[in-house]
Amino acid sequence: MRPDDRCTCRTIKDCSLRSRSRTGRTSSRNIVRASCLTCVGRTSGAGAEASWRRSPALFISVLKGARVSSSRFLTLFASVALLLGCSTAAPSDRPHSASSVGQDVGTNRPDLGRFFAGVDGTFVLLDAQTGQATRYNPERASTRFLPASTFKIPNTLIALETGVASGPDFPLTRDSTVTPRQEWWPAVWMQNHTLRTALPNSVVWYYQELARRIGSERMQSYVDQFQYGNRNISGGIDQFWLTGGLRISPEEQVKFLQRFYTGQLGVSERSTSVAKGLLVLEETPRYRLSGKTGWAGLGKPDAPQIGWLVGYLERGEKVYFFATNIDIRTSEDAKARLAITKAILDELGLLERD
Repeated sequence: MRPDDRCTCRTIKDCSLRSRSRTGRTSSRNIVRASCLTCVGRTSGAGAEASWRRSPALFISVLKGARVSSSRFLTLFASVALLLGCSTAAPSDRPHSASSVGQDVGTNRPDLGRFFAGVDGTFVLLDAQTGQATRYNPERASTRFLPASTFKIPNTLIALETGVASGPDFPLTRDSTVTPRQEWWPAVWMQNHTLRTALPNSVVWYYQELARRIGSERMQSYVDQFQYGNRNISGGIDQFWLTGGLRISPEEQVKFLQRFYTGQLGVSERSTSVAKGLLVLEETPRYRLSGKTGWAGLGKPDAPQIGWLVGYLERGEKVYFFATNIDIRTSEDAKARLAITKAILDELGLLERD
């Protein structure tokens, strides 16, 4: 473990607050920055709030035992109380500050709007090397939407971690009595599938069956662990990311992808490696583009039609995480998700030019 990636302390033994496993036992592994209160004077407000929410009693006891002066204790306690008082709004569609991605506000690029051809949308790019973000339409970038099939990324990880799926070639046979064919389904969905074919073809019934086998309790546990959007899986275990309560912003998608790519989700290297292999969209001698599309409202004409493409670009040792989100008016708009994304990446000088 690299202490500077997990907490502000330099050694595990210095950490006053340990993370807790699902069994309730304390563990010196997987200590997160927000949990470490030994350096309580350097703990951020957000970190203190996160620690308070997990265990108020433990938070107070740690402060008392951390050799903090009474005045400092009262100041920290009041700060947490103020943070909690300011965060009582329902989280479902609450916008997030643009500074949630990158080390600062980054760069707003309104000129990138020309690539959207009149379609309302947003684009967020995070440079993993510098921590700097580039955005088009920051307000929309911080607005939460149904993730739709972009949730197949965490769903894949959860299925692998729980053993519901044994690997990329795990097969499922479609049960027409459980998931009857919809008239808008593409022909490829009518086949039996494995993870290796279901993810790139975005086969909804396959991932619905995985979710049913995972179950609500385990699903909620992992969605919480991944800090995925508003973490709301209401609306049915096989519907929550399609028509239910789950919402995530483009900003949050990019941060989730960064944690996924860098192995900070608390899942095995094998699960991460399998998922990465399934996400590759195209590869050239100069770059590899990986990602997942999503279409919220597909098959439901009265619902808002929202298109996604989220992923990352690898150029040598450099990595860039991105999220494209648009309103879909016609099927042509849906096809434009990749074209818009590549045009912007090219404009930013990240793709090879002809």
